[in-house]
Amino acid sequence: MMKLVSGAVALGLVAALTSTPAPGAEVNIYSARQEVLIKPLLDAFEAETGIEVNIVSGKADALLQRLEREGINSPADVLLTVDAGRLVRAKDKGLLQPVRSAALEAAIPSRYRDADGAWYGLSLRARPIIYATDRVAPGELSTYAALAGPAWRGRVCVRSSNNIYNQSMLAAFVDHIGEAETEAWAKGLVANFARKPQGGDRDQIRAVAAGECDVALANTYYLARLVTSSNAEDREAAAAALERVGMYPLRRTLIGELSGGQRRRVLLARALAHGPSLLLLDEPMAGLDARAQHRLLDTMDQLQSEGTTIVLSTHDLSCVSVCAGQVACLNRKLIAFGEPSQVLTEEVLNKVWLLRKVLSPMNTVEAMEFLLDKMSGTKSNKEFFNMMNG
Repeated sequence: MMKLVSGAVALGLVAALTSTPAPGAEVNIYSARQEVLIKPLLDAFEAETGIEVNIVSGKADALLQRLEREGINSPADVLLTVDAGRLVRAKDKGLLQPVRSAALEAAIPSRYRDADGAWYGLSLRARPIIYATDRVAPGELSTYAALAGPAWRGRVCVRSSNNIYNQSMLAAFVDHIGEAETEAWAKGLVANFARKPQGGDRDQIRAVAAGECDVALANTYYLARLVTSSNAEDREAAAAALERVGMYPLRRTLIGELSGGQRRRVLLARALAHGPSLLLLDEPMAGLDARAQHRLLDTMDQLQSEGTTIVLSTHDLSCVSVCAGQVACLNRKLIAFGEPSQVLTEEVLNKVWLLRKVLSPMNTVEAMEFLLDKMSGTKSNKEFFNMMNG
C-alpha cells in the first residue's frame, strides 16, 4: 500500500525543498477541511513555488476509506484532516509514512506531532465549558472533572459520544488519569445530563441560552459565530444558507433567471435556513458544475460535523464513495448496507443492476421513507441489515 504524509508535512517539505519546481510539478491533497478556508493558503503556495495543487474534498472518514480502497494506486500525496483522533486512525491503518524535517520540528512542539513523524499538527482548537451567566457564577467552574460531581446533576449538555471531538477528549483523559478514573468520570457526567445528547456544538450552546441546561462543552469557534451574529434572525439565517451554497452574490436575482443548477442550490439553501436536524436530498449533484459540487460536499461535511443527519439518494457512485458514511443499495428491497468500501463492490453492483432489469425501481420518496423507517431504533448495521431482510 502506498504511504501518505499527513497535514503540514508534504506541504512544508515541498515549500522548503523545491526552489525551482520541475515542469508540470503538482501535489495532490485529500482534504477534509472546507476548501473555501484553505484555498487562499494553497493559492499563495502555488504562486510562490509554481507547484500546482489539486484538491479532493470529502468527509474525513470517507477519505480514509478511499485511501484504503485505492491502495498503491492512490494519487494522493497529502492527507489534510481534522482532529488528532483521525490522524491516529490513519497511522494505525498504515496510510502514513514518517518524515523527519528540522523545519517542521522547530515550528511544531513535540506534543502536537507524532513521535514517529507520521503526522504534524497545523492548528489548535479549544473545547471550553460554556455556561449561563445568569445561572452559574464563574467561581463555581473549575475543571472538566468537576462536571461529574453532584452539584451539576441535570445541568449539563453535550453532543453524542460518537463525535470525534468527544472521543479525542476522552482519550486525553485516559492518557492523564487512566482508564478506570476516566470511566468513573464519564459515568458521573452522563448522570448529570440535562437531556439526551443531540445536535452539534452550536445546539449545545443554544440549549444553554434557552435554559435547557446550565453548562455545555463546545469548541470556541461555534460560540464566536453565535456571539458575533447581528441576529436579525431570519435574514441572517437566509444569508448564511445562501453563502453556504455559493448563491449569496445572486441573492437579488429572480428565481426564473437562474440556471437549473443554481435553482437547486437555492432550494437547498431554503432547507438549510431552518437549521434542520435531518436533511433529505434527491440527486443533489445533478446539474451542478465541479466547483458547485465541491462546495456542496464541503457544506454536507460541515452539517454532519454539527450533528445534522443527511440521507440522500443518488446514482452517482463517485459522490457516494466520497460523501457517505453508510450506504444502502435499494431496488425494491435492501441489496446491501454498510460502509462504502463494503457495499460498492462488483458483486453488489452487478446484483443491483441485474435486479433493475427485472424490477421497476422504487419511487425516490418511497425509498427514503422506507429507509428512515427501518433505521429508526436500530442499534447497529448488523441489526439494520437483519431487519431489512427479515
